Amino acid sequence: MKRVKKILCILLTALFVVSMSLTSYASTNTAQLSTSTSTAFAAFYVDNKGNDANDGSKKTPFQTIQKAKEAVRTLIAKGKLPKGGARVYLREGTYYVYNSLEFGPEDSGYEDGKITYTAYPGENVRLSGGKPIEQSWFQPVNDEEKARIIDQDAAGKVMVADLRAHGITEYGVLNTRGYHYFNKGQYMASELIVNGENQTLARYPNTGTIPVNNKNLLPEELAFKYDNDRPNYWAKAKDVWICGTLSINYENNYYPIDSIDTAEKKIKLKEGKIKTYYTNGWYFAENLLEEMDQAGEYYIDREAGKLYYLPPKDFNAKRYTMELSTIGKPIFYFNGAKNIAVTNMTIEGGRGYAALGTTKDYKMMTYGEFLIKNNVTNPITFDPASKHFLRLAAPSNYPEAQVFPGHIWDGFLDDGQGVEGIEFRDCQIRNFGQGGLIFRGTKIKIENNEIKNIGGTGVFMSGGDYETLTSSENTIISNSIHRIGYQHRAYNPAIALQGVGCRVAYNDVYDGPHCILNFGGNDHIFEYNKIHDAVKECLDMDAIYTRNEISPQQRGTIFRNNYIYNLGIYPVGEYTKQFNVCGIRTDNNGHALQLYNNIFANIGSDKANNVVAVRAQGTRNMVKGNLFLDCSATYWGFDNYKPAMTWNTADAETSRRLELVKTYAAKPVYAAKYPELLTFDQEFYAAVATNVFDENLTVNLKFPLSLTNGTTLSSGARGAKELMLGSNNIAMTTDPGFIGYGSGNYELKAGLELFSQMPFFKNLSMGDFGPRGLPAKALTDNLRDYVYNLDIKEGLKNPLISNLNNAMERLEKGQYKLALLDMKLFMAKARLMEPKIISREQFNYIIAESLDICKAIWSEAESKAAGGEEISKAEKILESLDNLIKTKDKSDNYNDLIDKVSDLIDMLQ
Repeated sequence: MKRVKKILCILLTALFVVSMSLTSYASTNTAQLSTSTSTAFAAFYVDNKGNDANDGSKKTPFQTIQKAKEAVRTLIAKGKLPKGGARVYLREGTYYVYNSLEFGPEDSGYEDGKITYTAYPGENVRLSGGKPIEQSWFQPVNDEEKARIIDQDAAGKVMVADLRAHGITEYGVLNTRGYHYFNKGQYMASELIVNGENQTLARYPNTGTIPVNNKNLLPEELAFKYDNDRPNYWAKAKDVWICGTLSINYENNYYPIDSIDTAEKKIKLKEGKIKTYYTNGWYFAENLLEEMDQAGEYYIDREAGKLYYLPPKDFNAKRYTMELSTIGKPIFYFNGAKNIAVTNMTIEGGRGYAALGTTKDYKMMTYGEFLIKNNVTNPITFDPASKHFLRLAAPSNYPEAQVFPGHIWDGFLDDGQGVEGIEFRDCQIRNFGQGGLIFRGTKIKIENNEIKNIGGTGVFMSGGDYETLTSSENTIISNSIHRIGYQHRAYNPAIALQGVGCRVAYNDVYDGPHCILNFGGNDHIFEYNKIHDAVKECLDMDAIYTRNEISPQQRGTIFRNNYIYNLGIYPVGEYTKQFNVCGIRTDNNGHALQLYNNIFANIGSDKANNVVAVRAQGTRNMVKGNLFLDCSATYWGFDNYKPAMTWNTADAETSRRLELVKTYAAKPVYAAKYPELLTFDQEFYAAVATNVFDENLTVNLKFPLSLTNGTTLSSGARGAKELMLGSNNIAMTTDPGFIGYGSGNYELKAGLELFSQMPFFKNLSMGDFGPRGLPAKALTDNLRDYVYNLDIKEGLKNPLISNLNNAMERLEKGQYKLALLDMKLFMAKARLMEPKIISREQFNYIIAESLDICKAIWSEAESKAAGGEEISKAEKILESLDNLIKTKDKSDNYNDLIDKVSDLIDMLQ
């Protein structure tokens, strides 16, 4: 029967191909490539070898992206932009960008017809804000330079390049930064980037920090004493900086050194904050030619315009790509723009941001305006002779106006409409000193990107309407975001959210010195994310941090089905064990945290001091159906039950919060969505039980629950039992039946009794978490790009593109079976064209991509499969497909491949 259907399909396809080949098609720069089979789009091409005097066609491309942008803008201005929008294809190579690519309303596309800037199919494209450096510029250091370096063995390997002699004169400046008041809005100094990785500004120690005992702090002098002799070597160094905390242990600031007194062993700062705290401090020093002793370290002498570098051993034998990050503006600046997409390229090498999206003509704050906003106007703070513990240079010395989002109340005050429909997909975004993707707006999509080596916040998103609870419809999906906040080490996470209704799903988020996820606002969804290896350089901080006690109407956010792990285990300063670290916390007795079916694993250590998976001690917090594995503490509720206690209305701040809740509870949309606001004033967190800890599984195999902060309850939680609802919890110290505890597989075996005891508990597979690749629709979009750019007659492309368009329409409607049928027909048509119309190599590429689409369609439709046996059968089919895809020549296996796709189609409802 299958053979009969296959023959019929081929005959129909052949007839369709012949008929379409007789049809004339559109002009040079348009094509039928949108989700509508009747909608054309405009196409332009950019090539480093092109010319901006050209027409931007494939044969005669532009040379610059700016020229292509102008060509699109002209189409829009003349009312000639097709309904399918426009595509700008960038040919292979590196495009250096030293001024922002700015997009306004006049550069905008349609919701279903975006303006897309993308790499030409199959080619590697890189946008760089760096200045290229040639290896041939480097020479061994002279004897005088060598003498400055402490490690003389390393000194003989250090190389120097004269940047100024080669026309590179802009290096940025090192600047004071850190928690709250320290962020002066200056872009970062230039960094050396080698083979796509930013190198290390020469520092001591190479890893870790130097402890500073509180007894050595001299707040009135803005100085501190040091115990060892190492800083003696830095006394004559130029422009030395230290990074760490000499005050509150979660701040982590960046201080300039004024002088080093080697006789008194005292370091005096130009600016900073020195204040004793309950913990001792720590720091490391950097920007020191004297400390170059490890491959990858560099130092820039800004006065002489020279770059010093300790290269890898094979530096003289191997070719390295080297650049100095230069651009002091966002590479992409969306100034009130709509419906623009950036896909399939590498974007790197800036002192600022990769992309910034704001309301049209939004004005950034200056540093002085920021201080006024935060009531930091005390004159003694800016007086060099002051003995105040916080001392800064006058705001007038920092005229730059930039955004510095991170902590949810700092910096970015754009409350306008922002941008709409901006999309970054399948890009690598790396090596930006200030931050990654920073947006205010709606319908923004950040999907399937790798975002790494970001000095500040990786992704900042704000949008939606607080008053009406209208969702922003923003999404951050299937990204890998890591090594963030290495320049701004306090409150600059991988993801920071404000606004309403952002979905954050299937991301892998890790490697940060401070919090790695920070949110405020309403109704966000976090699901199927991996969140780990955060809070690596401080205490009193949490991987996921929020504060809504100041705005209790901000609620409705849900964390479900996430994997949160490897926290509270990093040495900091003199402390070999971290303390006061949480997996997730709503700080200062915050409210309405909702945690369902998450896995918290490897959080804390034996006898840890206040290292907790979840801390939420206000009201209406829900912790249900979670697995706590090898955590020193699970959930910590409020400790002291005080049934007679009520809100202190004599306190002005408390009264303000209660009035705020009353105001929002009177709004019908808030009353309907959060009815608990109506009784908020009657639910003081120490007096009324509203927090729920229920149907959670606690398993401790590596070490027992910590008793350092008090006895735990039988449920595994800690806090006053009178303030905690829920009773169906299980806490144990034996393996309940993990599939592979030793290998990190925490899925439980089927049929365990505990599932009947805790019906809400969800047995998650470890494969459920983290990036899942592009969705089927995006994969289909990429394949359409490839087909459109084949050098064959337009009439022969049309039937192929038609099926891909149809597949996308089906996917949009959730018609997965029909989408698979369209893909099967598409592959049959491609088969008929090989090898006379398309080559064997092109055919193999098309089939491989088609099969990836079929697999993605099945994955998205899996919940509609008939049942467990059907899914198991499908997994075997997919495994067979994987094996066939790996074969070099798909023609030999074509019939088997089509049979497997047919089997998947037959299984779908």
